[in-house]
Amino acid sequence: MMTGHKHRFVFCVALLLAACSRGGSEDPAVVLERASTVAQQLQSAAFDASFSYDAGDTGLSIEGTARGLLADGGRQMSFSFDADVTSQEEGVDRTVSAAGDVVVAGENEAYIRLSRLDGSIPFLPGVGLVSEDALDTWFLSGSTSSGAIAVSPDPSFIALQTRILAVTDDKSYQEIDGHDCYAYDVEIDPRKAAEFLQSIASQRGEPFDRQAADTFIASYVARGTMWIDVDTSVIRQISWSFESAPGMGDMSASLMLHLSDHNEPVEITPPMEYSPLTDLLPASSLPAL
Repeated sequence: MMTGHKHRFVFCVALLLAACSRGGSEDPAVVLERASTVAQQLQSAAFDASFSYDAGDTGLSIEGTARGLLADGGRQMSFSFDADVTSQEEGVDRTVSAAGDVVVAGENEAYIRLSRLDGSIPFLPGVGLVSEDALDTWFLSGSTSSGAIAVSPDPSFIALQTRILAVTDDKSYQEIDGHDCYAYDVEIDPRKAAEFLQSIASQRGEPFDRQAADTFIASYVARGTMWIDVDTSVIRQISWSFESAPGMGDMSASLMLHLSDHNEPVEITPPMEYSPLTDLLPASSLPAL
């Protein structure tokens, strides 16, 4: 017969095991659907990202990082970036290195401030990119379509990823920032991706060529890993690798996106003083044509 001490010991061990373990993993399709809903409701978050792109034979490559905040459901953003763009000209690598800050205060209201811009325009050797006076000055671009903004974690972009994915491996639970997460290896489901593009075209009243869409999607291979918080269903981290499909070139790219401080209060304020973006590249710096 067990003594009282032995009963208490067994009970404590059982509690410890229960606290350190979880039941079987949920159906990934259910988890992704729930994460998609939560992502669409995301109002704010902190993020950091790293990205790369290599165009293969063309000699163009891009590598960089970005870190910042999003607010108002992704309609406002503030982040710093650091990037290198390398291209080949007659077998010689030319690199433009840039660092700075971006503030997106609303639709068609984006500001950029460069803290570093080294290098020269590849096809115009010796022509400087900007004057020294332009550094550390805010410029209003009037557009939110820049490549730097494209790497930021817009909630609709995050939600899209959960809708067009197929889970290839359930990696069980992994920890991100002290939070238990479902970890899934994923790839883009061609049928879901084409149907999503078709639905967007339909909403906009635009024609849609399903065959062309299928051909485009089949031209690339995309594989990734997604970490979804077990308790809140927020996406805490996403990694992607892209490459051309066999026989379709030798492009490759990668993206790692880490999210934290979901839905914490955030205020993004545009700069008080700025100049028009046209002042960033004065015409006088270009040679006469």
